[in-house]
Amino acid sequence: MRLSDFITKSRKFRIMFRLHFGLQKAFLLGLTVFIGSCEQKRILDPNPEITSIEPTSGFTGDQVVITGKNFGASREENEVEFNGARAEIKSVLENTIIVTVPAEATTGKITVLFSRQIGISDIDFTVL
Repeated sequence: MRLSDFITKSRKFRIMFRLHFGLQKAFLLGLTVFIGSCEQKRILDPNPEITSIEPTSGFTGDQVVITGKNFGASREENEVEFNGARAEIKSVLENTIIVTVPAEATTGKITVLFSRQIGISDIDFTVL
């Protein structure tokens, strides 16, 4: 084997090694970018659950007691709507929210929103 053949083979080896190593780096970089761009999944709180509404009908301005579970612990953490009309929350107890029927309320479902999760009543609230 001549020295020139050895040098040529050596260069080919270095070029192949660099190409292979470069592809590995590119793959790892691509994998890192892909993993970094994946949306992190947040474990959400369980949906609020409305188990009862008392009374099930009333006038605007009346107070309604919503009983259930997975509500927020304070007034600020919860939102309540009567068929899309936002209600004023008077108080929040352990598994109870007391609200005032809003002036814009119409007959329909009551919804409770807490921590980006929503609970919907099984029955309609009837506005008299």
